[in-house]
Amino acid sequence: MNKYAHCGLRIADRGLNAGGRCANPKSTIRNPQSRGFTLPEVLAALVFVGIVLPVVMRGLTVSMQASSAARHRVEAAQLAKQKLDEFLIVRDPSSFISATGDFGTGWNEYTWTSRAQLGEDGVYDVTVTVAWLEQSQQKSFALSTMIYPSTTTTTEESTTTGGTP
Repeated sequence: MNKYAHCGLRIADRGLNAGGRCANPKSTIRNPQSRGFTLPEVLAALVFVGIVLPVVMRGLTVSMQASSAARHRVEAAQLAKQKLDEFLIVRDPSSFISATGDFGTGWNEYTWTSRAQLGEDGVYDVTVTVAWLEQSQQKSFALSTMIYPSTTTTTEESTTTGGTP
C-alpha cells in the first residue's frame, strides 16, 4: 500500500510536505476513488461546448450551401447542354435566335433563354443561359456553341400519267 494512502491523494498530487505527511488533510484536491465531476470541470466543459458548437454548426451550414450551389450548377450545365443539343439536331435558326422557355416537369426551378448571332461565315454563335433562384438570388449558367443552319430544300417529284416517261 502506498505510504500516502491515508491522505486520500495520489503521489503525483501536490499538497504533501517534505516529511511525507499531508499538508492539508481536507484538501480540495479530488479523491481518486470519488465519482462524478466537480463544478469547475462541468463549467469548463460547458464553456468548451459553447465555443465549439457554434463553429461546427456554421461549418455545416456553409458546407450545405456549397453543396446546394454545386448541385444547381451541375444541373444547369446539363440542362444547357441538352438544349444546345436540341438546337444542333434541328438546326433551324428560328428556334434559337431569340427564344425562352422552361424545362417542364421535374425542372420547374430552371428557365432558359437563347440568343444567337450570325457570323460572316454563315455560322450562328448560339448561347443558352439557364437561370434559377438560389437563396433568393438570381443565378445563371451560360453555354455556347456554333451551329451551321440546315440547308433543307424541298424537291418536287414529277409524275406522269400513262405512256412512257
